[in-house]
Amino acid sequence: MKLHTLHNPLALNKQTKTYLLIAAVLGIWGTIVVKIISGINRSEEMPLAENAIASFKPQQKQIRDTFTIQTLERDPFLGTLASKEKTPKTTAITPSKITKDDPVVSYEGLIKKQGGSKQIHVLTIDGEQVLLKKGQTFNGVSLITAYKQSIKVRFNGKTQTLSLN
Repeated sequence: MKLHTLHNPLALNKQTKTYLLIAAVLGIWGTIVVKIISGINRSEEMPLAENAIASFKPQQKQIRDTFTIQTLERDPFLGTLASKEKTPKTTAITPSKITKDDPVVSYEGLIKKQGGSKQIHVLTIDGEQVLLKKGQTFNGVSLITAYKQSIKVRFNGKTQTLSLN
C-alpha cells in the first residue's frame, strides 16, 4: 500500500513568505507617505472674501439680568398662605427682676439618648452654653427640677421657672 501525500498548492517556503511580507509592509508605508505628501502639497488656495471688512459686525454687550428675592405669600409645597412671622418668646429673666448679682439664664433644650433615661439640659448662663443634669450647679445656678418644656433653677436663694426658647 502506498501512502498518498496530498500536495498543498498554497504551501510556501520560508523565503517566499519573507518576500511577500516585505512587499505588504512597503505597500502600506508607501500609501501613508503618499497621503502625507499629497496633504502637504495642496495646490488649492482658499478663496478670499471680497467684502471681509464690510461684513464684520461687532458683538453687542449683553445686559446682565438682575433679580431680587421676595417673600412668598403662599407655601410652594402646600399651596396655603404662609403664616405670619411669630415674634420669638423671651424666656430669660426679665430686666425688672434682674439685680446686680443675678446671672442671665435661659433654657435652650434637652438632650436624651434614645432608649435611655438620663437627661441633660442645655442652659445659657451669662452668654455661655452649659450642659447640666438635675441637681448640678454652675456659677451659683442650680438645676432643681427639669421637664421637656421647662426647668426650675435656683440662684442667690431665688427659685425661677424657665420655659424652652
